[in-house]
Amino acid sequence: MTPVSNDADVQVATAEEIDTAIKRTLDETGLSFTELKSQAASGRFTSDRARRAWFVVAPVARRG
Repeated sequence: MTPVSNDADVQVATAEEIDTAIKRTLDETGLSFTELKSQAASGRFTSDRARRAWFVVAPVARRG
């Protein structure tokens, strides 16, 4: 991550760091993004972990 400015404590994740975080989250659920998206569309997740992963991954995965 890189600092936004020299005066701020805010850091911005790079695209690579975001992609790595998404991949790690999906790996931990054992699901692909498409599978997770399908579960979200139906409102039926295979686990609580999958449900939580969707709410973390979905907003950042849509960025591009």
